[in-house]
Amino acid sequence: MLLGSSGLGAPRQSNGPILQQLSLIRHKITNLEINLYHVLSKVVFLTDEDVHNPRREQQEQEQRQKLNNQAVTESLKNMESLLQQLVASQICSENKTTVQGSNHTEEEKYQKEDEMVVINRPAKADCSELDDDSLSGVYTFLEPELNEIDRNFNQRFCIFATDGPAWTVIQNRGYKNYENFNRSWDDYRAGFGNLTKDFWFGNEFLHKILYDNDHLLRIELEDKQGQQAWAEYGLFRMDSEVYNYQLTIDEFQGTLPDGLEYHNKMDFSTFDHGTNKGVSCAVNSSSGWWFDGCQESNLNGDPETGGIMWLNWLDLKRCRMLIRPRHVTLEDNDIGDD
Repeated sequence: MLLGSSGLGAPRQSNGPILQQLSLIRHKITNLEINLYHVLSKVVFLTDEDVHNPRREQQEQEQRQKLNNQAVTESLKNMESLLQQLVASQICSENKTTVQGSNHTEEEKYQKEDEMVVINRPAKADCSELDDDSLSGVYTFLEPELNEIDRNFNQRFCIFATDGPAWTVIQNRGYKNYENFNRSWDDYRAGFGNLTKDFWFGNEFLHKILYDNDHLLRIELEDKQGQQAWAEYGLFRMDSEVYNYQLTIDEFQGTLPDGLEYHNKMDFSTFDHGTNKGVSCAVNSSSGWWFDGCQESNLNGDPETGGIMWLNWLDLKRCRMLIRPRHVTLEDNDIGDD
């Protein structure tokens, strides 16, 4: 499997009738809930004592109405959660592929390109904690944790790209309307783009994730002739902003050549921040990357000028970068707490 989970190039289906049916179901359920509320609110059980104690009758009726309101509210919440999951599954496309680099054959579901469905999992903290029957897509974990431009650290694009737990997508290129990656230091620091299209997750978010645990890095590429390949690094770290988000990688494997070895221990640079050599490279390549006179790989380059490259892979159509904790397995996840 390669790159399909981003929704790029996957087969699409017309979802108009499905969404109309979902809207009709939602309308019918809401009407049923309203009718149930009216019926229950009128049911009053009177005892002999109640006949002679109107105040007690009123209090008990108010208590029943309160309980009914709580029941209706809880039912509506459950309904919304079920509808949310149903919408997510219906607007996803299905594609069975064999994952390069593993013996795994999987059925993945892809999100509709122009519509971001967010699935809430407040009891979990990361894509790698999702159950193996979960959908690939955008998830919100824990409580919102917003940065200076209101991007949520706990909202992530999760995909089941290989055997084992889900990966977090930290970079994606190849959507039909290209995102501009010739961005400032502050933009790369905070992150930019849409999680279901082209995006950079954000250097500060990345450092925060990688600081807590050792992570794997997976690179997936596809050229304009449809050839696909991958690379993985058993160790991926990024230093803090004080040290210019310096890159550390190790333990390479894959069907691609090692395109990051040259960039190991280099600082991140943009056109407005970095070493003299790094800034010059960033200006020439119209992107931010780990530069130093200049590059053997750059997945953030300008696609219109062939700037997305990985050693001898120069004519790239799509690419993405994925991470997940190094020592996590599906057996580590708590099942049934979603």
